Amino acid sequence: MHIIPAILPEDWKEVEEKVARVAKHAPWVQIDLCDGVFVPSKTWPYAQGGWQATPQDLELPFWQDVNYEFDLMVSDPVSVVEKVMELGGMRAVIHVGSASEEEILKVLRALEHYDMESVLAIHNDQPLEQLFALLGKDHQVHAVQCMGIANPGFQNEPFDERVLERIKTIKEKYPHMLVTVDGAVGFETVEPLVRAGADKLVVGSDIFESGDAIGTMKELEKLFNTLHDTNTH
Repeated sequence: MHIIPAILPEDWKEVEEKVARVAKHAPWVQIDLCDGVFVPSKTWPYAQGGWQATPQDLELPFWQDVNYEFDLMVSDPVSVVEKVMELGGMRAVIHVGSASEEEILKVLRALEHYDMESVLAIHNDQPLEQLFALLGKDHQVHAVQCMGIANPGFQNEPFDERVLERIKTIKEKYPHMLVTVDGAVGFETVEPLVRAGADKLVVGSDIFESGDAIGTMKELEKLFNTLHDTNTH
């Protein structure tokens, strides 16, 4: 699957409700964690008292069928990685600039220790050299996440076309690196993103506001595959 449904949850009930809508079709789901510090918005658990208010026996819905990646839009990714590992997360997205380079390298080491996949996210206002410096270190990074919006942490934001050239630049320097795009991804933006070289697309509002989440995922996947096949021949 090249389409990953994303949830920007106000509370845990929203996670359960939205995962239930896609669990029969989605092998992966992304849960966005926003702490109100690294980005202005707050999501679960920060909107409900933080991790200390989260029950210890909390269980990810449909964990037998769905793999979870957590997008850590937080200012303390080192401690949060341990929390999402305990929850059962299989992949973590770490944002360049969310902590010092030394701290981010510590997060990457922790992810290796927990046998979790690591993704480095870069915002459009940040020089790509900051990303390349981290990719040049001796740590496995499974993918890079580019942002399709200028203000991460919000849904229904306008598409930021700067992402297209950034995808191309990353692919030129690291042709085998998987590139994911998150933010403002939907039917209108799939084509330019695929043509720029995106390998996976994280989609939130277009899926969950459609009234037919699985049907929309299938249509987006079909469109992605058609464009990808055309782009590679």
